[in-house]
Amino acid sequence: MANESILVVDDEEFNRNMLSRRLKREGYTVYVARDGEEALAQVREHGGFDMVLLDIMMPRKDGFATLEELRQTYSDLELPVIMLTALGDSASIVKALNVGASDYVTKPVNFEVLKARMQSRFARREVVKVQQERFQVEPGVKVGNYQIERELGKGGTATVYLAQDLRLHRQVAVKVLKHEFCEQSEALERFVREAKAIASIEHPGVVGIYEIAHTPCHFLVMEYLQGTSLSEIIAGAPLSMAQAVAYAAQIADILASVHAKGLVHRDLKPQNLILDQEGQIHLMDFGAVKVVASDVHLTKSGTVLGTPRYMAPEQLDPQLGAISQATDLFPLGLMLYEMLTGQPALRGDSFHSLSYEIIFRQPASPLEINSEIPKELDLLCRTLQATKPQDRPHAAAQVRDQLLALARRLPH
Repeated sequence: MANESILVVDDEEFNRNMLSRRLKREGYTVYVARDGEEALAQVREHGGFDMVLLDIMMPRKDGFATLEELRQTYSDLELPVIMLTALGDSASIVKALNVGASDYVTKPVNFEVLKARMQSRFARREVVKVQQERFQVEPGVKVGNYQIERELGKGGTATVYLAQDLRLHRQVAVKVLKHEFCEQSEALERFVREAKAIASIEHPGVVGIYEIAHTPCHFLVMEYLQGTSLSEIIAGAPLSMAQAVAYAAQIADILASVHAKGLVHRDLKPQNLILDQEGQIHLMDFGAVKVVASDVHLTKSGTVLGTPRYMAPEQLDPQLGAISQATDLFPLGLMLYEMLTGQPALRGDSFHSLSYEIIFRQPASPLEINSEIPKELDLLCRTLQATKPQDRPHAAAQVRDQLLALARRLPH
């Protein structure tokens, strides 16, 4: 008999009850949620489940948005997610798989098919667990010349730890690729590429990298920064106009250095920007970085890389344009708007609604919220949010210079 814990997420009570009864008969411990918001709350409270059965079409937060949030923390191996969909079109299934679904089952659910797919995922996890037992990263363990102290954060493919450099007696951040990705050539290539990208950029606003190593696991050693994320700074309240422009200019200056190396960050967002005690902004997490015109083979057709709320239109619809340095300018415009107004530029609460807004809405105007904002600043903010890449400013350096010129004319 099974003893895994399963979270069933479906807005239809009949479906929840039917699946719960069948799963309990098989020996599973079953929890239920009516929508994505309730599911995410249960995952946070419970500390994770062994599997999630997730409906796609739900109110408040749909399956796509819920899955995207889960994949920010849990890999496919750590938390398998099987999508339950009544949608017959292959595009929705492909989108679910690209967002990070482990598998899918169409409704009405054939329970024997669902059970077989669940058991297949659990069997795969057991194989990897055996491999993981060979070396487990945890507090007190040495990884190379670094003594692990505690976990700092976890993403879909890697975990970051605070560690002590035993040679130079300093604290560092150690980013360890999760075991299940170590045998995947694409994931490993991205990991190595991230290290090379960071090492190539000479800018005080880009986190320093000290080492990349592959024994006893694949890991990067980086500068440990103590500070506050931009997401915390701008949470729910506008900054002064001078401060907003100053931060945006710093971000544009960092992007200019990134772009000068032929790189596109592709995941610019407030959570990846850290303000240190001296007031310097630092750009973190180059896991989605793209080398312009040279690494198309590392991105499968249809794969969406980035965070939906700060994603450029061309990341969702390639017909709007190629991924380029202008791709990083779009989220800069969204963040500038948010810093100036204290409100998000995008209001959607699901993957579908956010995608629609990003592609079809008119750029948000901060002048409509604050009439004191100079027209030149309002125009720049809207131009950065242009749907087509060619309608945005030509370069981050140009945006930086324009923001610095504006800053000199603003009251402090």
